[in-house]
Amino acid sequence: MPKLPARPPFKVTLGIAAAVLLAGTAGAIAAGGMGHGGPRGPMLRALDTNDDGRIERAEFDAPHKAALAEADANGNGMLELAEAETYMAARKRMRREAYFKRLDSDGDGSLSEAEMRKISDRRFSRLDADGDGELTVGDIGGRRKHRRHMRR
Repeated sequence: MPKLPARPPFKVTLGIAAAVLLAGTAGAIAAGGMGHGGPRGPMLRALDTNDDGRIERAEFDAPHKAALAEADANGNGMLELAEAETYMAARKRMRREAYFKRLDSDGDGSLSEAEMRKISDRRFSRLDADGDGELTVGDIGGRRKHRRHMRR
C-alpha cells in the first residue's frame, strides 16, 4: 500500500481553503438575506456595509476574512486541513439545526407524525407533475429531464 504524503498537495490545501472561505461567505451573506437579486438585490444590501450602492473590494473581502478568522483555530493566519474540517462540520451542523427548526412547526424540539406528513406532502406534490395524486415514471422522469436541462 503506498504511503500518503505527510502533507496534502498544495492544490488540495488551496481547494479546501477556498471551499471553507466560500462556505463562510455564503453563511455571512445568507445571514444578511442573500438571494439572486443581482447587483441591486439582497447581495448588494448584504455586502454594501457603507450603504453607498456599490460593493468595494474591502466590502467584498470582509466575509472571506471573517470566515478565515473564525476557522483559524490556532490563530496563525493560515487554514490547516484539520481547522477546515472542524469549521465545515460546525457550519453543516448549524445548517441542519436551522433546517430542523423550520420543519418543527410547533417548536417542541421534535418532529411529530403530522409535521413529518407535511414534509412528505410537499415532496409528493413537487414530484406529482400532473397533479393526479399518483406518481408515475412520467412524473418523475420529466422532473429529471427538467433538472438536467436547468444545470446546463
